[in-house]
Amino acid sequence: METPFEKKLKANELRKSGNYQDALVIYKELHQENSDQYTHAGYLHCLRKLKQFKEALPLADSLIGKFPGFDWVTTEIIWTYIEGLLNPIPQEESLSITISVANKILQLQPNQIASNVINMRVCKAAKHEKNWKVLAEWVQKIDPDSLDSKPMQLPNGREGWSQQGLWYLYKANALVENGMSDEAFPFLEYALEHFPKHKKFFLRLRALAYFNIGRIEEAAADYKILCEVQRPDWWMLKEYADVLKDLGRKDDALEIMLFAAQARQDPGLMVVLFEAIGDLFYERGNKENAALHYQLTKLIREDKAWKVPDSLNDKLSGLSTDGFTISISLEEVFQKCQAIWRHGTEKPGAVPSSQFSHKDTTKVNAHGKISLGRPDRPFCFINLMDGDSVFCFKDLLPPGIIDGDEVIVDARPSWDQKKNKQSWKAQNIRLQKK
Repeated sequence: METPFEKKLKANELRKSGNYQDALVIYKELHQENSDQYTHAGYLHCLRKLKQFKEALPLADSLIGKFPGFDWVTTEIIWTYIEGLLNPIPQEESLSITISVANKILQLQPNQIASNVINMRVCKAAKHEKNWKVLAEWVQKIDPDSLDSKPMQLPNGREGWSQQGLWYLYKANALVENGMSDEAFPFLEYALEHFPKHKKFFLRLRALAYFNIGRIEEAAADYKILCEVQRPDWWMLKEYADVLKDLGRKDDALEIMLFAAQARQDPGLMVVLFEAIGDLFYERGNKENAALHYQLTKLIREDKAWKVPDSLNDKLSGLSTDGFTISISLEEVFQKCQAIWRHGTEKPGAVPSSQFSHKDTTKVNAHGKISLGRPDRPFCFINLMDGDSVFCFKDLLPPGIIDGDEVIVDARPSWDQKKNKQSWKAQNIRLQKK
């Protein structure tokens, strides 16, 4: 018959080898017989690793303060609370719940790694709720240099954000949204240089920062880059159009908004865009089109059982006195507005299709040769057999590639801002087999 000491040794060996299930059986038996701090810690560790939080959380509660000088127990309690209480909190739950749980764990004085996890979790919840003051408070608790700069691996095998990249996103958001845009630029410039795969998020924040401090032309330039992709988000186009409107370029703003309205999205998400289109039509003196878009906005809100703002009702009331008869059918109004959107982007002066095209014009499996250029530059070019040159970041190249190697590449349309013409960007680069 095994002695308790022998059982502890066996459980410990099983736990260290990753056999938590078999270790748990022994720890549970020891826990019922004569439990000491090592048994408690090992038992809680196995429960946590097996995600059996229904048992782990009450055990963690019972162990608080029981072994004040034994760090292993405290560490297991902290991570049990992080994994079993903090992380599972749904996004739709109140931010105050997340903060309450976070503060409960922080009272246990976790180490820096655990503290970073806790503080970042609150930052995530604050950003989701758009509570910028809370975000600013909690992001300050974290030293970004202590965070991992390596991207997280997603379940689909792709790379996600790194913890350090997320910190810069939270920090820049907090500064821009709290009226401290001037202070955001150093963080944004660092992020644009060090996290190129998430460029659009930081470029948008820089555009907002420029706009907030009155540097409208620079804001417009950043938005132009953001919207020069194959399928720009409708809300990004709307923000770009708002900046152009502020510059007095109302015709350009309207063209872009009409293009954005054609996105295949739930109309309920786009009511702010439809009302903004109505405003631009009204300012141009086209009251009929303005009335249609105001009515579309109202009918969508009513269909969703949302409040219709008094300001929108006032706009419609003012137009009705001008003799405009407006349909009460959402389907009919939507179809009429769709015809306006299509017409607006087909006439001369519309948004250039080379900049904002829904049509997939990617060159697939194109053949070309690598021109690496200067070694100190992060980019190079691929000269295609059809004569086009494709821009490429070197970190996208296959390992071991040398100047002049023949490759197969997919090239997507881009826009060369300096030359003011369509260009190409590389993706999915493969060495051509010889």
